[in-house]
Amino acid sequence: MADLVLRPVAESDLRTLQRWFHDREIRKRLGGMMPLRAWLHHVTTHADRLAWMALEKGSAVGLIDLETCADGTATFAFLVAPRLRFRGYGKRLVRALRARPEVTGLTSVEGRVEPDNTAALRCLRAVGFAPRSLEPDEEGFLTLVSPRPASQ
Repeated sequence: MADLVLRPVAESDLRTLQRWFHDREIRKRLGGMMPLRAWLHHVTTHADRLAWMALEKGSAVGLIDLETCADGTATFAFLVAPRLRFRGYGKRLVRALRARPEVTGLTSVEGRVEPDNTAALRCLRAVGFAPRSLEPDEEGFLTLVSPRPASQ
């Protein structure tokens, strides 16, 4: 498989993202991104936020949303196009994220996942993330950490 290309998310991606958000699983997991136009404005105008569309051979296959902190850490969310789930795209998205220059200098990168999202948990563990705790935090999420993003 060819490497994924990450390019900054743009207004022209809204139609694709809206189509993906018709999927019940995506709305359940990432509904906080709605409305998408407001989310897009936020991630494209705030220095601590970066978002990329993942492309394979020019076609959108996923999205990554990264929030960085002044202490050198970051938290991210990702989604795979509904038609491509369970084909290894999640792992490829996370690996592409970890290779980004914006990420390689960070001290840690975290993914926060609902305990029942077994696909995302397996994905993150498969690429070297480890749970910070076996218990969900006060918001109900498990946090998986990659202490050295540049090493993968």
